[in-house]
Amino acid sequence: MKKIFMTSQGPVYDVDILSALRNIGITAGDTIFVHSRLYVFGQLADVKTKEELADAFVDALIQSVGNGTVVMPTFTFSFCKTGIYDSEKTVSEAGLLSEVFRKRQGVIRSSHPIYSVAIWGKNKDYFLDADTTTCFGDDGIFGRVHKKGDVKILFIGIGADGLSQIHYVEELLKVPYRYMKRFLGKSNGNSVEVDFYVRDLENEAELDMKGKFVSFCEERKLLKTVPLGNHFISCMQESLVHKQMVDAMRKNPCVFLKNEYKSIVRNHPINAR
Repeated sequence: MKKIFMTSQGPVYDVDILSALRNIGITAGDTIFVHSRLYVFGQLADVKTKEELADAFVDALIQSVGNGTVVMPTFTFSFCKTGIYDSEKTVSEAGLLSEVFRKRQGVIRSSHPIYSVAIWGKNKDYFLDADTTTCFGDDGIFGRVHKKGDVKILFIGIGADGLSQIHYVEELLKVPYRYMKRFLGKSNGNSVEVDFYVRDLENEAELDMKGKFVSFCEERKLLKTVPLGNHFISCMQESLVHKQMVDAMRKNPCVFLKNEYKSIVRNHPINAR
C-alpha cells in the first residue's frame, strides 16, 4: 500500500481510491467518462509530485473498469484563438489528471481540436471515430457517449457542475441562447472547420451549474457520492441524467440559466479565424 495523501481525518492510501470507486458503483467492464480536479483531496504523502498523484488515480481508474473503457476530456478551448491543435503535443486544458492520462501507454487522444478526449480500453475505436466537424453533434463525442447507452459519468474532486454532456442536450434541443459559429484552423497539420454551438455572451446567457443544475441532480437523486480524503467522488448514469435534462429543457429551454434570457436578434459572424 502506498500513502497517497494526508487529510484532517488521516492518511489515504491507493487502495482507498480503488475502494471509493467500487463503492460508487464502478465495476469491471464499465465505460466511464471522467471529470476531475485533484488538488482538493489533501496534502501529498508518499507521492512526491502532482504527476505521481495523478498516476495513482489513473491506476485506480484502469483497475476499477478492468476490461472496460476510460474516457477523459482533454479539451483545448485555446484552439478558438490560436487555430492550432496537435493531439500529441497540445496540453490538455481539462486538468492535471487528463494530461497525465493522455500520456499513459495504451491511451489514444482524439483529433477534435476543441473537444478532444483521451481513451483507454475496449471501446477505444468507437469513441475515436466520433465526428470532429462539430462540437456537440449527434455523432460527435458527446453523441456517442449518449448512444453507447451505459456510460457512467464520474466526478473526481468536482461536482455535477462539471458535466459537459449538458451542451449536447442544448444543441439537440436548439436552445435559443446559443448559436452556431464555425472555427477554422489546423488539427494535426490538416486544415479543419469545426461548428461550435456557442453561448450568447452579449446577453449574459450563463448556465447556473453550481446552483440550479446541481440542485436539479440532487432533487432527482441522479448522483451517488462517497467521501475520499478531504473531498468526494460522484457518479451518475448518463442515460438517466440525459432523459431528465431533455424533459426539463423541453418544458423550459432556459431552466438552467442564471438570469432570464431575452432574445436579441443579431447578425453573429459564422466564421472565426
